[in-house]
Amino acid sequence: MNYNPDAWQILKIFTEDEPIYKVFGIWYGGYVKSESWRLNSGITAIRESGKLLEFEGYSGSTYVVPNHEHCYRTTTYSGSVLANIIAKSSHEIQVLPFDTNWKELLI
Repeated sequence: MNYNPDAWQILKIFTEDEPIYKVFGIWYGGYVKSESWRLNSGITAIRESGKLLEFEGYSGSTYVVPNHEHCYRTTTYSGSVLANIIAKSSHEIQVLPFDTNWKELLI
C-alpha cells in the first residue's frame, strides 16, 4: 500500500542493537475530516524519484513524500502527538534534520 502524507519527518529510534528509522506522516484535515498521522513500520529501503522520496517499510507499505524542506514539518496537533510519543517511549528518539543524506541512512 502507498501512503502520500502532506507533511513528514524521519525519526531515529535508538535501540540496543542498531537504530530504527521511521516515517512520521501527517495528513492535513479540513472541513469534513480532522488531521491524522501515521508512523510507519520502519524504513527498509529509500528511493529518490524526481521531486519525491519513497520510503519502503517492513510491512511492505511505501510512503511517498515530497522531497522539499517546506513539507518536512509537523503542525500544532501532530507536533503534540510526536512530542507525546517521544516522551512516553522507552527508547531515545531523535527527529532527523531535513538536510540528512537520506540515501546513506541505511548504510
